Amino acid sequence: VLVLDSTSAVNHGLPQGPVFYRTDVPLPVVPLTGAPNTRSMEFVGLYSKVFIPSMFPFHLGGPPNVTLEFWLKFTPISHQSVFWTRYEPWVDGNRFNIFVNYNSTFGFDYRRPTDHLVILVGALNSGVFIPPNTWTHLAMVRSNNEYRLYQDCALVAAAVDPAPDLPTTTG
Repeated sequence: VLVLDSTSAVNHGLPQGPVFYRTDVPLPVVPLTGAPNTRSMEFVGLYSKVFIPSMFPFHLGGPPNVTLEFWLKFTPISHQSVFWTRYEPWVDGNRFNIFVNYNSTFGFDYRRPTDHLVILVGALNSGVFIPPNTWTHLAMVRSNNEYRLYQDCALVAAAVDPAPDLPTTTG
């Protein structure tokens, strides 16, 4: 079953590995469409993911304004990727990593194609606190080289990338 993208980009995803559908959802209807919201996805283990065979919008130098928003409910166990924008799971380069840590902090960074790490919000074991085991709405907004993170509609972090050299991978 495809994971449907509700934007005009139509970047549907394909679940891979152990992915479970649950009736625990953050809202009873999908805000954009008004359709009933009856299932959420639970990812378990290292190989549990949804693969989207297109370039991650934050990799693109243009358009300059990009938003990624999602609901997240997690149990803090370790440093866990929420979005890892490289298909090869063991290659830590040329990618964005949007993550939660064992201490319930959230952040994101990227590795340039040259492998230089650019920390935008948080790092390993630091970032913005989000409550565990609770549905939280997160929105990441990139306007040119400025990034903003909203949690439940409130601005909680901002960062500027002074010399953008965005990843170029697909997947």
